[in-house]
Amino acid sequence: MCSDAIVWSKLGRLVYGASQTDLNHILHEDGCECSQMVFDHSPFYPQVTAGVLKEESLKILTAYFSKENHK
Repeated sequence: MCSDAIVWSKLGRLVYGASQTDLNHILHEDGCECSQMVFDHSPFYPQVTAGVLKEESLKILTAYFSKENHK
């Protein structure tokens, strides 16, 4: 859904830390490269910069989705 919004709005640049694959790993879930599939089949493709502050992002996501926070 977010990837579609990026394409429709013709956002020029996407910068992110942790990927959906990283989040799936934290959650122990299977996942897919859905955003890549959307971008590959769209007439518009933003400039993508991945992994910015990745370790910091992973720490935040891990803490947020820890079992202690969701009891």
